[in-house]
Amino acid sequence: MGVYVLGMHRSGTSAVTRVVNLCGVPIGREERLMPVQVDNPAGFWEHLGLMDVDDAVLERLGGTWDAPPEPAPDFADRAELADLRDRARAEFDATYEGDRWVFKDPRAGVVLPFWRRVLDGTNDVAVIVLRNPLDIAASLAQRNQFAVRYTLALWERYTRLIHRDATGMPALVIDYDTLVDDPAVTGRLQEFLIAHDQIAGTPDRDAIRLFLATSLRHSRQERGAFEHDARVTGEQRALFAATGQLLGAHDRFAPGPVPAESPTTEPLIASRREPSTPERAALDTVTRALGETECRLDACEASTATTRTTHDAVDDALGYTDIGRLERVALGAARRVRRIQQRLTRR
Repeated sequence: MGVYVLGMHRSGTSAVTRVVNLCGVPIGREERLMPVQVDNPAGFWEHLGLMDVDDAVLERLGGTWDAPPEPAPDFADRAELADLRDRARAEFDATYEGDRWVFKDPRAGVVLPFWRRVLDGTNDVAVIVLRNPLDIAASLAQRNQFAVRYTLALWERYTRLIHRDATGMPALVIDYDTLVDDPAVTGRLQEFLIAHDQIAGTPDRDAIRLFLATSLRHSRQERGAFEHDARVTGEQRALFAATGQLLGAHDRFAPGPVPAESPTTEPLIASRREPSTPERAALDTVTRALGETECRLDACEASTATTRTTHDAVDDALGYTDIGRLERVALGAARRVRRIQQRLTRR
């Protein structure tokens, strides 16, 4: 019995996990948590030992967190994973006490069947976190210098696997931005946890409000920006829309057929799995530079939009609709001021 918080890296799973914990679901031994870091000062709320297990499973499957495989649904039963299943059980028991817990590691979205096999989780539930992929891309561009198209491919791979592997579980699909903005969402989260007998402690509503009030959110783009961005594939748009349709509580998660994966996603991810070579190092350098450039362009676009808004506000306030006319009026006023100053000087 426990709660899996599932979602792509930088999608808000850390904040959601902390809120689940403050609702009364044990987080496990805090001394085993990943320390706070500059890129997530509110805490990651994930356990280093369990992350190490996930990395080992991904490596055994031929991937990494940033170049994930697409394992078959029954991969967790493979005999060659027996030692990792034993290691995972021991690490989990060393992390949690009791029969209720919240477990968050974005890698778990790729290897969820492994953990469900290890933990025999017939009464487990999933909290699935949705966030605008462009906001995720902005975060990973800053932290890892990933190009936007690469992050979109990662988001697509993670999200499709979560759709597939969480099917049949009790699940709550939650929008990260709505959680931060709307206190009612926390109430629905708590109701879901109570309905599925996941709460072991007393909810701390004041702590939840304070935590969400101080949570850092560096990027928030409108959904329309994602829908119209040329870097987004049709398949990614369909997946985002399908996930948005699933917001809310499900006694049995039934997302329906998972949208097809973009033809470009596997080649992009596979290129990152290739052994290190001078050519690969050069490609990584170009990819990082592209990510940094895209980040700067996004910032410039935001700055330009702000400038246009300011100009429009000035136009509206003064009754002008032509910024060129406003500039001419300002120049004329400046000339008149100079002429008055000259006359005063002659006196």
